[in-house]
Amino acid sequence: LIRQASPESKPFTTAPLKKSTYDSLSLREKFTYNMIHAESYQQNCSSAVQRYFEDRIFARLIREIGQGEFQWSDRQYKFFENNRDSVIVFMENSASSSKFIGINYKQAILSINAKEMTSFIINIYNSGDKDRDLLTLLMQLMKKNEYNEFIKSDIYKKLYGEDSGKSYIAFNITDEQLVIKYATDFYKSLKN
Repeated sequence: LIRQASPESKPFTTAPLKKSTYDSLSLREKFTYNMIHAESYQQNCSSAVQRYFEDRIFARLIREIGQGEFQWSDRQYKFFENNRDSVIVFMENSASSSKFIGINYKQAILSINAKEMTSFIINIYNSGDKDRDLLTLLMQLMKKNEYNEFIKSDIYKKLYGEDSGKSYIAFNITDEQLVIKYATDFYKSLKN
Protein backbone atom coordinates (compact mmCIF):
# COMPACT_ATOMS: atom_id res chain seq x y z
CA LEU A 1 0.00 0.00 0.00
CA ILE A 2 2.90 2.35 -0.65
CA ARG A 3 3.23 4.58 -3.66
CA GLN A 4 5.85 3.17 -5.96
CA ALA A 5 8.67 5.35 -7.29
CA SER A 6 8.33 5.90 -11.01
CA PRO A 7 11.05 6.68 -13.55
CA GLU A 8 8.56 8.86 -15.44
CA SER A 9 8.22 12.59 -14.94
CA LYS A 10 5.72 12.05 -12.11
CA PRO A 11 7.41 11.31 -8.77
CA PHE A 12 4.81 8.66 -7.81
CA THR A 13 2.43 6.36 -9.59
CA THR A 14 -1.29 6.43 -8.99
CA ALA A 15 -1.93 2.96 -10.37
CA PRO A 16 -5.04 1.69 -8.60
CA LEU A 17 -5.34 -1.78 -7.18
CA LYS A 18 -7.20 -4.23 -9.39
CA LYS A 19 -10.89 -4.39 -8.54
CA SER A 20 -10.61 -7.96 -7.24
CA THR A 21 -7.70 -7.03 -4.97
CA TYR A 22 -9.42 -3.87 -3.75
CA ASP A 23 -12.65 -5.77 -3.08
CA SER A 24 -10.75 -8.38 -1.05
CA LEU A 25 -9.50 -5.77 1.42
CA SER A 26 -11.21 -5.39 4.78
CA LEU A 27 -13.05 -2.16 5.55
CA ARG A 28 -10.12 -0.91 7.64
CA GLU A 29 -7.60 -1.86 4.92
CA LYS A 30 -9.62 0.00 2.29
CA PHE A 31 -9.74 3.05 4.54
CA THR A 32 -5.95 2.97 5.04
CA TYR A 33 -5.30 2.35 1.34
CA ASN A 34 -7.57 5.23 0.32
CA MET A 35 -5.99 7.61 2.81
CA ILE A 36 -2.43 6.99 1.64
CA HIS A 37 -2.87 6.17 -2.03
CA ALA A 38 -4.79 8.56 -4.26
CA GLU A 39 -5.66 6.73 -7.47
CA SER A 40 -6.08 9.72 -9.74
CA TYR A 41 -3.59 12.21 -11.15
CA GLN A 42 -4.32 15.49 -12.89
CA GLN A 43 -1.54 17.77 -13.91
CA ASN A 44 -2.24 21.32 -12.85
CA CYS A 45 0.51 23.86 -13.28
CA SER A 46 -1.03 26.08 -10.65
CA SER A 47 -1.50 23.46 -7.95
CA ALA A 48 -1.51 24.59 -4.36
CA VAL A 49 1.64 24.16 -2.32
CA GLN A 50 2.06 23.04 1.25
CA ARG A 51 1.79 26.01 3.53
CA TYR A 52 2.19 26.92 7.13
CA PHE A 53 1.67 30.48 8.26
CA GLU A 54 1.08 31.14 11.94
CA ASP A 55 -0.35 34.54 11.08
CA ARG A 56 -3.13 33.45 8.69
CA ILE A 57 -6.47 31.71 8.63
CA PHE A 58 -7.14 30.47 5.10
CA ALA A 59 -10.52 30.39 3.38
CA ARG A 60 -9.92 26.95 1.85
CA LEU A 61 -7.91 23.84 2.56
CA ILE A 62 -4.95 23.04 0.36
CA ARG A 63 -6.04 20.74 -2.48
CA GLU A 64 -3.57 17.92 -2.28
CA ILE A 65 -4.52 14.59 -0.81
CA GLY A 66 -0.94 13.44 -0.94
CA GLN A 67 1.95 14.57 -3.09
CA GLY A 68 1.68 16.93 -6.04
CA GLU A 69 -1.54 16.71 -8.00
CA PHE A 70 -2.86 13.38 -6.79
CA GLN A 71 -6.57 13.04 -6.08
CA TRP A 72 -8.94 10.37 -4.92
CA SER A 73 -10.72 8.40 -7.62
CA ASP A 74 -14.48 8.01 -7.90
CA ARG A 75 -14.39 4.62 -6.19
CA GLN A 76 -12.42 6.11 -3.31
CA TYR A 77 -14.92 8.96 -2.85
CA LYS A 78 -17.74 6.39 -3.03
CA PHE A 79 -16.01 4.32 -0.36
CA PHE A 80 -15.93 7.32 1.99
CA GLU A 81 -19.59 8.12 1.31
CA ASN A 82 -20.85 4.53 1.52
CA ASN A 83 -18.92 3.82 4.73
CA ARG A 84 -19.36 7.25 6.27
CA ASP A 85 -19.94 6.11 9.88
CA SER A 86 -16.94 3.76 9.88
CA VAL A 87 -14.72 6.37 8.20
CA ILE A 88 -15.62 8.87 10.93
CA VAL A 89 -14.84 6.32 13.66
CA PHE A 90 -11.48 5.43 12.05
CA MET A 91 -10.51 9.11 11.75
CA GLU A 92 -11.60 9.95 15.29
CA ASN A 93 -9.73 6.98 16.76
CA SER A 94 -6.55 7.88 14.93
CA ALA A 95 -6.73 11.62 15.62
CA SER A 96 -7.59 11.06 19.30
CA SER A 97 -4.29 9.36 19.92
CA SER A 98 -2.15 11.66 17.78
CA LYS A 99 -4.00 14.94 18.53
CA PHE A 100 -3.52 15.68 14.82
CA ILE A 101 -5.82 15.75 11.79
CA GLY A 102 -3.84 15.52 8.55
CA ILE A 103 -4.84 17.03 5.21
CA ASN A 104 -6.17 13.68 3.95
CA TYR A 105 -8.51 13.44 6.95
CA LYS A 106 -9.54 17.09 6.57
CA GLN A 107 -10.39 16.50 2.91
CA ALA A 108 -12.34 13.34 3.78
CA ILE A 109 -14.27 15.17 6.51
CA LEU A 110 -15.23 17.85 4.03
CA SER A 111 -16.01 15.41 1.22
CA ILE A 112 -18.49 13.44 3.37
CA ASN A 113 -19.72 16.60 5.13
CA ALA A 114 -18.96 15.11 8.55
CA LYS A 115 -20.51 18.02 10.41
CA GLU A 116 -21.08 15.83 13.45
CA MET A 117 -17.29 15.88 13.93
CA THR A 118 -17.35 19.64 14.64
CA SER A 119 -16.99 19.27 18.42
CA PHE A 120 -14.24 16.69 17.93
CA ILE A 121 -12.35 19.03 15.57
CA ILE A 122 -12.60 21.86 18.11
CA ASN A 123 -11.24 19.56 20.84
CA ILE A 124 -8.30 18.50 18.65
CA TYR A 125 -7.60 22.16 17.83
CA ASN A 126 -7.61 23.11 21.51
CA SER A 127 -5.52 20.14 22.65
CA GLY A 128 -3.11 19.93 19.73
CA ASP A 129 -0.68 22.35 18.15
CA LYS A 130 -3.39 24.88 17.11
CA ASP A 131 -3.35 23.85 13.46
CA ARG A 132 -4.96 26.88 11.76
CA ASP A 133 -6.27 24.67 8.95
CA LEU A 134 -8.66 23.18 11.51
CA LEU A 135 -10.23 26.63 11.75
CA THR A 136 -10.46 26.59 7.95
CA LEU A 137 -12.09 23.16 8.08
CA LEU A 138 -14.64 24.37 10.63
CA MET A 139 -15.46 27.40 8.49
CA GLN A 140 -15.84 25.27 5.37
CA LEU A 141 -18.20 22.90 7.18
CA MET A 142 -20.32 25.83 8.37
CA LYS A 143 -20.30 27.34 4.87
CA LYS A 144 -21.20 24.03 3.23
CA ASN A 145 -24.11 23.58 5.62
CA GLU A 146 -25.20 27.21 5.20
CA TYR A 147 -25.02 27.99 8.92
CA ASN A 148 -26.77 31.34 8.99
CA GLU A 149 -24.95 32.86 11.98
CA PHE A 150 -21.61 32.25 10.30
CA ILE A 151 -22.84 33.46 6.91
CA LYS A 152 -23.87 36.77 8.51
CA SER A 153 -20.44 37.23 10.13
CA ASP A 154 -17.69 39.64 9.08
CA ILE A 155 -15.30 36.69 8.79
CA TYR A 156 -17.56 35.05 6.22
CA LYS A 157 -17.95 38.27 4.28
CA LYS A 158 -14.18 38.80 4.18
CA LEU A 159 -13.40 35.26 3.01
CA TYR A 160 -16.43 34.10 1.06
CA GLY A 161 -18.52 37.19 0.33
CA GLU A 162 -19.29 38.32 -3.21
CA ASP A 163 -16.67 41.07 -3.15
CA SER A 164 -14.12 39.41 -0.87
CA GLY A 165 -11.38 38.21 -3.21
CA LYS A 166 -9.37 37.18 -0.15
CA SER A 167 -7.81 33.78 0.32
CA TYR A 168 -6.99 34.37 4.00
CA ILE A 169 -7.44 36.73 6.90
CA ALA A 170 -4.76 37.66 9.39
CA PHE A 171 -4.79 35.40 12.43
CA ASN A 172 -5.74 37.04 15.69
CA ILE A 173 -7.16 35.74 18.96
CA THR A 174 -10.50 37.51 18.42
CA ASP A 175 -11.15 35.80 15.07
CA GLU A 176 -9.89 32.47 16.41
CA GLN A 177 -12.37 32.69 19.29
CA LEU A 178 -15.16 33.79 16.95
CA VAL A 179 -14.61 30.81 14.62
CA ILE A 180 -14.63 28.46 17.62
CA LYS A 181 -17.79 30.12 18.98
CA TYR A 182 -19.60 29.92 15.63
CA ALA A 183 -18.54 26.29 15.23
CA THR A 184 -19.63 25.42 18.79
CA ASP A 185 -23.03 27.03 18.20
CA PHE A 186 -23.26 25.29 14.81
CA TYR A 187 -22.61 21.93 16.50
CA LYS A 188 -25.28 22.66 19.13
CA SER A 189 -27.75 23.56 16.37
CA LEU A 190 -27.25 20.10 14.84
CA LYS A 191 -28.58 18.55 18.04
CA ASN A 192 -31.86 20.50 17.89
